[in-house]
Amino acid sequence: KEFPPKEPADAEERPVPTRGEMVAQVLRVLCISHSKLCHWEAVCQFADLALEVKVCPLPEELRLELLLRRGVALTHLAGGSSGGVGSPRQLRMSELLRAEKDLKEV
Repeated sequence: KEFPPKEPADAEERPVPTRGEMVAQVLRVLCISHSKLCHWEAVCQFADLALEVKVCPLPEELRLELLLRRGVALTHLAGGSSGGVGSPRQLRMSELLRAEKDLKEV
């Protein structure tokens, strides 16, 4: 086999992603990374950036994924799971309501 593998012939026909699309994908990867580390506040912050600031129009699949990740992170935060170090948090109704809104949309 040849290394590096050749790009498929249609690679030249694929549109080049815009800066906004690349930023949205970077924010997605940051959400994934921080969720694996149980850093729920960071997951919420990066999802908020992508969803609320609207760096670019998000593809529906990515928008739904970010809503799901933010909803799950908010439930962890509302339940007192701060992720890693720190004191337990009190149950926060506002976080639960926001999580419910995100998860209903998904």
